[in-house]
Amino acid sequence: MQTWQVLDKGWDGDVMRFAAFVALAVSALPTATFSKTWYGSFLFDERVPAALFLTGEIRQGDSFELREALRDHEISIVIMGSAGGNLYEGLQMGSILRDKGISTFVPVGVNCESSCANMFFGGMNRKALGQLGVHQFYRVDSANGTVAAEAEATAQYTMADVIGVMNELSTPPFVYEKMLGTTEMYYFSDDEKLKLDINPTDPTFLELQNQTTNFISANPDVVLRPASAPSPVSEDARLPEAPAPAGTNPPPSSPEVPKVFESTDFFGDDLFPKGLRNVSLFECQSACQNDPNCAAWSYVHATQWCWPKAGVSNISYGVGISSGVVDWTRVDQSILDRPFLEVTAIDLPGNDLLPKGMPYTTLDECRSACQAADSCMAFTWVGKQNMCFPKFAVGQPTNFLGAISGVKQ
Repeated sequence: MQTWQVLDKGWDGDVMRFAAFVALAVSALPTATFSKTWYGSFLFDERVPAALFLTGEIRQGDSFELREALRDHEISIVIMGSAGGNLYEGLQMGSILRDKGISTFVPVGVNCESSCANMFFGGMNRKALGQLGVHQFYRVDSANGTVAAEAEATAQYTMADVIGVMNELSTPPFVYEKMLGTTEMYYFSDDEKLKLDINPTDPTFLELQNQTTNFISANPDVVLRPASAPSPVSEDARLPEAPAPAGTNPPPSSPEVPKVFESTDFFGDDLFPKGLRNVSLFECQSACQNDPNCAAWSYVHATQWCWPKAGVSNISYGVGISSGVVDWTRVDQSILDRPFLEVTAIDLPGNDLLPKGMPYTTLDECRSACQAADSCMAFTWVGKQNMCFPKFAVGQPTNFLGAISGVKQ
């Protein structure tokens, strides 16, 4: 014990001198710094040289900034964490990522919304673990900063542009239904996000996901949105509210209110196999009203052909056909609640919102996409090709075997 104390005293001065030397040497060393570079809304951090972090508002010109970042660095993955912004820039940058074979990733705890989500779909490989949100398209009025509706033609171009590009980016049809169906932000469920994945278990992509996730855990500031981050609807363009389509009518508010349904055929349930020929519309109505067996009628104007009905159990779109109800108790009310008047083997040519249509869609998906979009007045679905053509107006029907067309009620 005594010996240890002696030795300790002997080394005390040397230790103090050594500690002072180390402190001086350390203070003389340069502080370790890491280069961070902003490219518009994108942050590059050299500690993860294969990644870009998108956290800022997507603005006009960001596509040029993205190209500059890709020239300066070997980028393999973009971390998507923006609240959105300029609609067209987001679409253009999504196309750039797809062309360059770059992956997109939304990590846990990170939100990607609005045009950020549009860009996310451009990833050659893509995975969303965090929140991914979409909504209808808006545009901010530059004069007063308010959200304003576009003119009809511009809005149609907007919708066609959005869905046309997103079709090329392997976007499932259910995305359009959610995108067009709400003015509020819609966040995809975990099950839906799984359907949006592309090559999520690719080894290289998995390694990039792990690297960036670990880096974010240690440096959470890299995914913090700048203070000027926009609300998710800042610069996007909203489809305007469409007027009710001509030639279709909702059911009357009460059975006592007489109602004529234009461009509507109550097909089936005929009282007479050959109908009543060469009668006027008034005579057709009167014949039904005076026959206790008649519940409704349909009248073909071109041929002056009247079809009294024992009831109404089905309904179809028919140009030049008027229909009316006499006894509402014999009408299947559910058919009047259908969103579309539909007809088989008929095309409604022209007036396409999307020149190339929506591929790989079922009939129900086609209906849902049109029903969700205010600018969609009708659709034609071609079963053999699984192609949907939403329409901004109702064209002249033409025969088309294998097609089903619908007009909004």
